[in-house]
Amino acid sequence: MGGFRIVKTMGSKLTKLKPVGGFIAETSGAITLASRIVWAWVFTIPASASIAAITIVVMRLF
Repeated sequence: MGGFRIVKTMGSKLTKLKPVGGFIAETSGAITLASRIVWAWVFTIPASASIAAITIVVMRLF
């Protein structure tokens, strides 16, 4: 209910924000988050394939 008032106070009364500053903050946050997601995919997929291969080898021994 009071979320807009908090955003308005933080955005206009405490600090002077301009649209360009907001755009830059959003863009840098998105780039940081997207790069972390990409690295997670790069490491997760080969790791899970390796674990699956090891599991298959161990199960074939029995």
